[in-house]
Amino acid sequence: MFCYIYLRQFDVTMLQMLCSINVYVLAIWQIFVLIKS
Repeated sequence: MFCYIYLRQFDVTMLQMLCSINVYVLAIWQIFVLIKS
């Protein structure tokens, strides 16, 4: 989802980095929400 948004703004290498980072961020965010609630 997020990967597609960055597609027009960054090159492929930057895109792959952002996508891989987003996966970790979303996972950590879900864990944080579960603990919070």
